[in-house]
Amino acid sequence: MKSLKKALEIFLNEAYKGEKLPDVVANLADSVSGVKRFSELFRIQGVESPAEGVASVRLGNRLYPHMKLVVRKEGDRLHFAVDTHDGPDRIPPSLPGYERFKPVIQENERIRETVQRRLAREFHDIGHEGQTQPSRGCVLVVDDESFVRDIMTRLLTSFGFETLSAECADVGLEFVRNKHVSFCFLDIMMPGKSGYQFIEELEAEGLRKFPIVFLTGMHPKHIREEVADGLILKPFTASMLKGQFSRFGLI
Repeated sequence: MKSLKKALEIFLNEAYKGEKLPDVVANLADSVSGVKRFSELFRIQGVESPAEGVASVRLGNRLYPHMKLVVRKEGDRLHFAVDTHDGPDRIPPSLPGYERFKPVIQENERIRETVQRRLAREFHDIGHEGQTQPSRGCVLVVDDESFVRDIMTRLLTSFGFETLSAECADVGLEFVRNKHVSFCFLDIMMPGKSGYQFIEELEAEGLRKFPIVFLTGMHPKHIREEVADGLILKPFTASMLKGQFSRFGLI
């Protein structure tokens, strides 16, 4: 489980910036780094399982105790992501005192972005996934995380797709109005309009003419799965993306 130890090191270095770890975090990190098999993670207090085959380790950071390192196992490989646990479904802007909490949310986002980029550099070799000439159609990715958009663009291009990348629902809607889109991977919780609102506007304008698959870090019990044509939980893998394309005959 060397990759798990390395992911823990990357996460904790960025989350605590050299400060002494709280005892509960240090003990949890020691327990997690000591496992020999992925299944052993689920026996550790402080590790949750939001979905089958996914472990969520609540490590927090120096300002906020609820940030998590998310680990997914596929074959003999582990894939990692960061859940800030502070989205508008958990901490709505209408909450009294939200403005005082906003700097914490911004710091959480900075940590998530930095950690996920370091994880991608450390573990993701996505430069040799296949053909590089777009020929299978145009895929729209709508996600507010630049890390997700970057890695999706590289993967989808290597699969043989043209890719459109949108940081919010409004930009995604403009792409659909002006481009021929064959498929869409869609985040749910984003600043501004949500993924649900994106779909509602597509339908209102008669533009929903392609499969839409949610790509999200939300807990499954909070997702309205029936709204989309499929669901992938972050952290995602290349084979998960290919599996969705296969379902619709695009690969």
